[in-house]
Amino acid sequence: MPAYATLLHTAALLVVLAGLVAGVIVLVRLRDLLAALRTGLDFWLAASLLTLSAPPSPRELITTAVIIAVQQLLGWAVEHRPVTFGDLFSRRGRRPDPGP
Repeated sequence: MPAYATLLHTAALLVVLAGLVAGVIVLVRLRDLLAALRTGLDFWLAASLLTLSAPPSPRELITTAVIIAVQQLLGWAVEHRPVTFGDLFSRRGRRPDPGP
């Protein structure tokens, strides 16, 4: 393996590690698992694209395509969250009454 490919794979591993840390921070701060997963997947996608900078193997191409597909599905899930009964009566997210 050429030296630049080793460097790219090392950088990709560091980006994945940063994504794990960022995902945990989002989970702790927002308590939102889907947002944490999306944050981690953004970093994972960046790492996968870094590995594609070297001559990619079919496995790396498939991995990148799967990451993009999972990221899109999670994005759809976040946008289409079901409304629960508790959401209807919570004061969070309610707009104040405009008054007369």
